[in-house]
Amino acid sequence: MTENKILMVDALQDALQRTLTQLAPDRVFILTDENTRRLCWPQIMPDESQPPTTRNLSHKGEVQPSTTRNTADGRELLRTAMGQVLRMVDPVSSRAAISSAADIAVEAALRGAVPAACEKLGLEGPLSSYVVVAMGRAGGREMGYASDADVVFVHEPHDGADPAAAARLAEEVASQTMKLAGDVDSEPPLRVDSDLRPEGRRGPLARSLGSYAEYLRRWAHTWELQALLRARPCAGDEATGRRFVETIDAFRYPEGGLSQEQIREVRKMKARVETERIPSGVSPNRHLKLGRGGLADVEWTAQLLQLCHAWNHPALRTVSTLEALRAAAAAGLLSGDEERRLVRSWELASALRDINVLASGRASGSRVDVLSHEIRDLATAATILGRDVAVKHDIEEEYMRSARRARADVEKVFFGMET
Repeated sequence: MTENKILMVDALQDALQRTLTQLAPDRVFILTDENTRRLCWPQIMPDESQPPTTRNLSHKGEVQPSTTRNTADGRELLRTAMGQVLRMVDPVSSRAAISSAADIAVEAALRGAVPAACEKLGLEGPLSSYVVVAMGRAGGREMGYASDADVVFVHEPHDGADPAAAARLAEEVASQTMKLAGDVDSEPPLRVDSDLRPEGRRGPLARSLGSYAEYLRRWAHTWELQALLRARPCAGDEATGRRFVETIDAFRYPEGGLSQEQIREVRKMKARVETERIPSGVSPNRHLKLGRGGLADVEWTAQLLQLCHAWNHPALRTVSTLEALRAAAAAGLLSGDEERRLVRSWELASALRDINVLASGRASGSRVDVLSHEIRDLATAATILGRDVAVKHDIEEEYMRSARRARADVEKVFFGMET
């Protein structure tokens, strides 16, 4: 049975939210004509500068952290996907929306994890302030539908707290946060990954701010400094987050830049990634993430420029890949043409990776990161990108050409050799 309901309102978004709350549908389809899209859609879509709502209430009015991922994040992903398919949401706004949704899920999970961890360990309250730091594409606000939420957990013990007890509780808080953030029946699922923490899987899940600083001073590898370039506090105590950023800035923007030995280390690691991590049987020219001219090529190039020059070019001190490339061009470290080619290839690879998820309904698997050969997949990509569907192979040729040109710039700028 279909119910028709006409609402005459001034605040469309609020009225729509109330109606959806009353009806509690599991999914929503919005059909529009041109005028409705032009006049109403901007009122339905939130201002991208503001994060989507984090409050999810049960019928008793209690905040439910464990279901926030399913409502706030899942709903935001659906809304973003619809806007992307209709070409009403630009790629930058799309990535920001997906990243904000992940931030909300992690914040809600952390709020639920702290009392749960205290109860499990028989404590009356927390012994530290906690911050979750987004890393990788999550840290850069560049998440796509297939992105993991890479995070590290940092805590700052309260005055008078026993350091060992605070560390045990922080470990439990981190564990509970990861469980709550990922333990929700939602598609695509939020995969929270903490492998970028100091010492990786061998190290503690959470570190105190002092311990983190000591590790960076004494033992950090160059790749760990590189990973910090996109570190961004995304949940938890804001003051602790600010102190964390102040602590890491001296390491990710080293005075005088990297040594020649460190630059060689970064280049060797990048070459090893290209050799070892592209799946067998997949052409490096078609792998959108790790292949020639793909996401990693552009990101590593931007990051090497940051590691070498951010100490005396403050505009390079950003977690955003595209902002870093723009700053590098403004500083004369890249030509305008090099910047445009690198940005173009990164944008196109990101878009095609998202389209692979939208077209298949799967956020994981080998196909997500590979430019398809299939006519149907290329036609879908052409449609979503607004290209001529009648010439399906044009999108394939466009990416190949864009990636080839970007790779030439990577060879020159990153690897330091003319091609």
